[in-house]
Order: sequence, then C-alpha cells, then structure tokens
Amino acid sequence: AESDRAPRRLQPVVLEANSMEGGVELEVRAEQLSSGGLAGKQVSVLMGEPYFSTSLLPWHSLTFWYRRTALAGLLRPDATVLPRAAALHVVAVEFQDLWKIRAPCGTCEGFDVSAMDEMVQRSLDFRESREAEPHPLWEYPCRAVTRSAQVMAFDFTQLVPQRPISSRGSLPFVRKGRCHGVALWMEYHLTADITVSAGLIGPVGEQGECQWSRHRKQGVYFLRSPWETSGDGRAAVTYSVTFEPALGDVKMDFGVASP
Repeated sequence: AESDRAPRRLQPVVLEANSMEGGVELEVRAEQLSSGGLAGKQVSVLMGEPYFSTSLLPWHSLTFWYRRTALAGLLRPDATVLPRAAALHVVAVEFQDLWKIRAPCGTCEGFDVSAMDEMVQRSLDFRESREAEPHPLWEYPCRAVTRSAQVMAFDFTQLVPQRPISSRGSLPFVRKGRCHGVALWMEYHLTADITVSAGLIGPVGEQGECQWSRHRKQGVYFLRSPWETSGDGRAAVTYSVTFEPALGDVKMDFGVASP
C-alpha cells in the first residue's frame, strides 16, 4: 500500500465513486495482512505498480519485491504476480550540459573560484562520489556512445534472495564523442510480452539521440574523468554491479578499458 498521505486520502474517494466502499479493505503495510483478514483464502493474483513516492534512484522501486516477499505466505503456489520481473539497463552517454555540475569553474563573472573547484575535486575522491545520482534525463540532452544493455534481472515470481546478485561486463564504444558517464534505468515486465520502461522509451537514434521517460528519474554515474572515444569499438566502458538484498541497494563501479 502507498504510504504517502495524498494517495491514501484519494483511494477511499475512488472506491466510493465506483460503489466499492466496504468491499475493499485498505491496509497500510503488507505485513498487516493475514490469512484471517482474507477469510482463510489464498491470493491468486498479486498486482501492483512498482512506483513509490519515496523512490529516488531507479532500483528503489524494488520495494515492490520486498512487499511481495512479505506476502508469500498468503499467495497460492501458482499465484500470478504482476509485474513478473524487472531488469536494470545501462548505456554510456555524452551529455550536452549535465557534465558541467562537476566541472571546475575557474573564474566566473570576474571572481576566482578556484578554491571551491579544489574542494569539489577533493570531494570526488570519496566513495560517496562514485555512486549514481538521480536526474530527469529528458531535461538534459545526451547522446549514447555505446549500445544499451541489460546488466541485471530481478524475478518477482521468486522471493528476494538471501545472497547478493552480481554482474560484470563491458560496453564497447560504438560512436565518436566524449563519454561523461553512464545512465541507468529499470524496465518492468508485466507479462512475457508487455514491458514498461522507466528510461529509454524508443530506439537510440543513428547519431546516438536518446528519448527518456518524463515520468521517472534515471540514475547517472559520472566517470572520474571524461573519455574521448573514436567509436571504433576497441575501448569500452567496464561495469561491476551488485544488488545487496540486505540493504535493498545496488552498488556499482564503472571505468574505461582501452587496448
């Protein structure tokens, strides 16, 4: 159930408008549901929208998976779970302007801000700076300099695993440009043939043009330094991604490997 106050106030209004008041019981948390509350029956269909108002980064909506796991004892063995799965996707990009948030300013409007530049650059040496940041990429034009790829899958028909899930690989550069970082997003598989993307919503253009969902923020991992690529496929962005079930978080590291 949604914990935000606004949708919680809206839900009873929707039920009343559809003459369903009294026929649907709204619970604040999945943990509060019990077999007694279901008159001893088991659930045959569990359906939910993997969106939570508290989500910042794409994988924060894996909260749905944890809620589904909490309800495992109430589900029939053959219960249908919608969405049935999710996948984490990545693509290396060249930003038109977003890269400037980490670029040194030098002298600005006649003021020497090099001291601030040095402080910012020192802060980039901390581990926290090597994590993804949430950004609405439809507001920040960028070009893909690699092909997009799925780097991790999450099966909602199964329980949240006890052990971490890890993935390693590389994305060869296929376009000339300057790679500033990597964009990350989730795609949700409602059924075997219906997928909803919270990131790229169309094919990447011939020159690398990207179309991003306006309804979700994507994750952005900035490289320590931009990388000039000729796009001949010899150099590649390397990735190491780990999902930590105990934390509900995704740890990652990206770099560039060249011959």
